[in-house]
Order: sequence, then structure tokens, then C-alpha cells
Amino acid sequence: MALFALLEKLPKLVKYVNAIEQVADFLESVGQDKQSQQYLLDGVKAYITPVAAQMENGVAVLREAKERAERRHETVSVFTLLRLMKDPAVQKALRFAQSLLEVLAEKNRKS
Repeated sequence: MALFALLEKLPKLVKYVNAIEQVADFLESVGQDKQSQQYLLDGVKAYITPVAAQMENGVAVLREAKERAERRHETVSVFTLLRLMKDPAVQKALRFAQSLLEVLAEKNRKS
């Protein structure tokens, strides 16, 4: 019985094995060709470099904000908060936080 089930699935399995074999042959040829390796490495660097630069910029912004916050000693009043609430960046961050909480709540209900 199991043999017949396996024989029925054999054409599909052969298709997958052929696809895996083609990928393996490609990876083997790339592994042996120095020019292809360099091209692949250059492509990965071209993708990673801008991301790394953005991350470095983000870290620098966070450090500067931390330093400024440590230098400030005045109390934050309700009026300051109300004024901040009108800032477009604060509004955008609050909308994001609200949407994130909604998505998390929906995911928790489904689980």
C-alpha cells in the first residue's frame, strides 16, 4: 500500500529532485568560478553598505538624543506635552504605536 502511494508521488518527487540538482550544480559552478564569487560578493556589499550606513546614522541620532536628554534638567509640563502632540513626527510615531498595538492585539486573539 505504501509502495503504491510512493509510486503515485514519484513524478512530483522527481520534479523536486531535478530542481534541487539544478540549484546544486549552479552553486557548485559559482563556487569554482572566482569571477562569479567576486560578482556575488560585490552584489551583497552593494546591498549591505546602504543598510549599514542607515544603521550607523540611526545609532548616531539615538546617541545625540540621549546626550541632549541627559543635559536637560527642566521639568516637562502638560503644556509642553500638548505642544509636542501637534508635532508631525510625534503624530506619526503615535499612529505607528497605535497600529502596532492593534496588530498585536489581533494576533493575540487569533492565538
